Amino acid sequence: MPYNPAQAVQLLKKIHLFQGVDEQMLETAIKLMEAVEFSADAQIFNEGDAPDYFYIIYSGRVRVSRYSQETGQSMPLGFLEERDTFGHEVLEKNWPRQISAAAETEVTALRLSVTNFTALLDILPFLGQRLQLILDS
Repeated sequence: MPYNPAQAVQLLKKIHLFQGVDEQMLETAIKLMEAVEFSADAQIFNEGDAPDYFYIIYSGRVRVSRYSQETGQSMPLGFLEERDTFGHEVLEKNWPRQISAAAETEVTALRLSVTNFTALLDILPFLGQRLQLILDS
């Protein structure tokens, strides 16, 4: 699906993290995000990488996996789809990526750099609390 900022605002309204946020604030949030496209099978990031972006899937499907010490292989964890978020490690200092993420299909994602993520938390401080619940679970 081609990226459209107005549709991105509507997408954010459906995501738990942004529930209760007025449309003007969502438009501000969208301006901090960068739309990026990944071809099918493209690696988005690897387990152990330094966290550089937080992602929201705008369209497509992302495959997530984790390396198993026991088997010496990458073990599939599942799939993420439209409205799912990943890359929550940007909240933690010195905490590497806990999973690997790759595009299963063509993917358009909204991503926030660490700097823009911090700016968004300044604008919408409750997001940090909501994301911390995800990290703690």
